[in-house]
Amino acid sequence: YFLFEPSKHNTDLLTKKFNFNDKIKIFNKALSNFNGKSKLLSVSSGNTLNSLIEQNFFDNKGTKFNFSEEVEVARLDNEDFFKNFKKIDYIKIDTEGNEYNVLEGFGEGINKCMLIQFEFGLGTLYAKKYFLDFWNFFKDKNFSLYIITPSGPKLIKGHSYKFEHFNVINFIAK
Repeated sequence: YFLFEPSKHNTDLLTKKFNFNDKIKIFNKALSNFNGKSKLLSVSSGNTLNSLIEQNFFDNKGTKFNFSEEVEVARLDNEDFFKNFKKIDYIKIDTEGNEYNVLEGFGEGINKCMLIQFEFGLGTLYAKKYFLDFWNFFKDKNFSLYIITPSGPKLIKGHSYKFEHFNVINFIAK
């Protein structure tokens, strides 16, 4: 298992928890569609709602993304990650709105991925990405998309604007 966690606080917690397990590799970096440094924005240090995407969806509740830390950012294809694998069975992306950029950072390595689960929600709106962007991205790469429902994954046969809502929902690309 390979875990990419940009928050230093959360990386330390993960390392402490999984230090005994040599099958789990933890990387203290964010994934995106560029290499370099960026601000990781959050409510507080170690909060699970952190993102490279600036968002203010908590403004109406008095909670804001006031905390930031500089983090290392990498494209997964530039990390030589994919060269070590013939195929990758499962990838889960939950980056509070940065999912599309992470997918772009896979480059040609995406062709080795069998199943990609990604979150789509309010953070995606702040990133100015829509379901249509994801639909076209995966269609161009010959993936089918499924929506995860309480009764299991359901194949999406064509793009529909009914998916252009920003309540948190998960999709699978296969």
